[in-house]
Amino acid sequence: MTLEHLNRLLEAIRTARVAVLGDYCLDAYWFADLSRSEISLETGLPTHPVSHQRTAPGGAGNVVANLAALGVGSLNALGVIGDDIWGRELLRLLQNSGADTSGILTQTANWDTLAYVKPHAEGREENRRDFGNFNELSRETAEALVARLDELASEVDVVLINQQVPQGIHTPFLREALAAAIARHPRIIFIADSRHFSGCYRGAWLKLNAHEAVRLTGGPDEAPSRSRVLEAAELLFARGGRPVFVTFGSRGVVVRTGEGVAEIPGVPAPGETDTVGAGDSLLAGVAAALAAGAQPADAALLGNYAAAGTI
Repeated sequence: MTLEHLNRLLEAIRTARVAVLGDYCLDAYWFADLSRSEISLETGLPTHPVSHQRTAPGGAGNVVANLAALGVGSLNALGVIGDDIWGRELLRLLQNSGADTSGILTQTANWDTLAYVKPHAEGREENRRDFGNFNELSRETAEALVARLDELASEVDVVLINQQVPQGIHTPFLREALAAAIARHPRIIFIADSRHFSGCYRGAWLKLNAHEAVRLTGGPDEAPSRSRVLEAAELLFARGGRPVFVTFGSRGVVVRTGEGVAEIPGVPAPGETDTVGAGDSLLAGVAAALAAGAQPADAALLGNYAAAGTI
């Protein structure tokens, strides 16, 4: 891809239309300064005074943040939060990113916003506090979520299906309802990025990492070789008949489409790196480029650029 081609693609992304339906999470970081600790009169235990805190969208919310950073013109968020402080903060962050949050539904019973509170003290992270592990998505909420997706069908080019946690929104009922929605809207490119249910979203394109792809095709759960990753991409394409993107760390992305297989090399990232969030960035780059009319190989290349910036 030439610099001129890349600039044209980035300009076209300004009119791209993407929706993200998935498990919206909130990451909360609490940083304690123990120099101000005192003994609690109620418990007799030392307190952990929080000197500062920050929050960030996680899961599907991180994908939205990446799409917003890439300059996607129209961005819709579809998911479920609880009637709690975490949900209100997550909604605020999504709205600040420029996303349309009319598809973020609030379930008031049997649902806590997926939130991960990460206390830090003396330079290390302490035990995480998790919210939402006992969630039960109601059928009414699932139906309302799919109905909102149907309403948006004429307004989006690409829909990303994010599945992050087992106790999230992706119940058996919703997975079947999404497969039916994919069939109803053949014009839209649906891309499933699922940790646990990749084979359930019939008709969707797939984005997986190398370990997930090999495991899903019956391979050993170990460091995958290039030949095994290529084989997995072929098998997954044969199963679903839709394009497959398999991320392969620093080696880049394997893309299997009806045109054949392409290996898109990774972008060198010199110096210290942190790969957390790289998959979300790559997915956002792929989705933004496809929504702007790019071919899958070029979309994968833009995804590589986005992931390299993240790490």
